[in-house]
Amino acid sequence: KEADQEFENSRIKNAPPSLSLEKYEGIYTCEIYGDVKISYKEDALWLDMTHTEIFKAKLEHFHYNTFLVKFEDVPSLPQGTVTFTINSNGEAESLEIFIDNPDFDFTEFNFIKSDK
Repeated sequence: KEADQEFENSRIKNAPPSLSLEKYEGIYTCEIYGDVKISYKEDALWLDMTHTEIFKAKLEHFHYNTFLVKFEDVPSLPQGTVTFTINSNGEAESLEIFIDNPDFDFTEFNFIKSDK
């Protein structure tokens, strides 16, 4: 509970996304994992780790380029974050997934936006 409260306190209230949500859309590829698809629908971003059926989730904006993610089909995983990196041209260039979990380290993946 204490860590959750500390995380919530780190939120910069009313900080909008740096880009319109449609600009985050695309395929992000990692040599280790493969593709993650970010889609814009129903006025929200959706994450789909395309090699499995269970790692799909709606992203909730947290602040700036960070979004909350909760994989409902994997109740043992806590809520985490998806953070996008914006390049010097003002475009989404990469993303990082962080979920505090000893069994599966999402931060090992380096997802770079591709032209697929």
